[in-house]
Amino acid sequence: MGPTAATAVTQRRQRRDGSDGSDGSDGTVGRRDGDGFTADEDCDDADPTVFPGAAEDCSDTDRNCDGDRTAGATDTLQGWLDSDGDGWGDAASPVEGCTLPANAVGNDGDCDDSRSDVNPDAAEICDGSVDEDCDGDIDEADSDVGSCDAASWNGTYTGGFTLTVTEATLGLSDSCTGTGIAVVDSSLATPITLDITCSFAGAFTTFFPGSQSVTVEGAFDTPNSASGTVTIVGIATDTWTGSFSSPGDFEAILAGSTTYSGFSVSYSGLFTGQR
Repeated sequence: MGPTAATAVTQRRQRRDGSDGSDGSDGTVGRRDGDGFTADEDCDDADPTVFPGAAEDCSDTDRNCDGDRTAGATDTLQGWLDSDGDGWGDAASPVEGCTLPANAVGNDGDCDDSRSDVNPDAAEICDGSVDEDCDGDIDEADSDVGSCDAASWNGTYTGGFTLTVTEATLGLSDSCTGTGIAVVDSSLATPITLDITCSFAGAFTTFFPGSQSVTVEGAFDTPNSASGTVTIVGIATDTWTGSFSSPGDFEAILAGSTTYSGFSVSYSGLFTGQR
């Protein structure tokens, strides 16, 4: 027995609108992908995710059939322009899109995007006007700054010292460990002096037996930092850098290389003292 009249009408309708999976080959325009839009309305009637009014995304497909493959995309990237190249973006310069400019970054914490030395990773320094680390506090108002007055560091500091010396050709390395006393007086021509004694305990005891002497002299570069010359008696004269921090800590660092008795020698040292 053939199909009833009602069944035949239903099948014809399904063929016309494509809901039976057909392509409307009976002469009507079908809906092959089942998205509810006919082929003359749909810009890709083989893809059910493409139709007028569909959510646009950043793929290479015009999903909502408006002629633009990315306009109105819901999965765009958010960034901020980083004009000074310090890795921090400017909150006043947001950018959004499926792709971002090469100078855009994913954060907006820079408080001065014209200066690469000003950003949340920078160190606050005593300069009277600039918030280098973008935390809203300047100079001594910032808890990261101990003092903006070098005289506040005056006093005597005692602490430990380690000097590591390495000879490259023979592969020898040894450390000279000891103690030092630093005297700081910002009113003097040489505000910082540090006298250290240390002793080697390994391979270099043959060359440098007993106590060794290291002398340091320097001056303030800023209210919290200093530099000068260091003499490692019998080995080298070089430069050092140092810093002061709350509540009363002084750190001096030295590093360099020299030739000793025809051998290439490198060295690094660290003094950490407390007032």
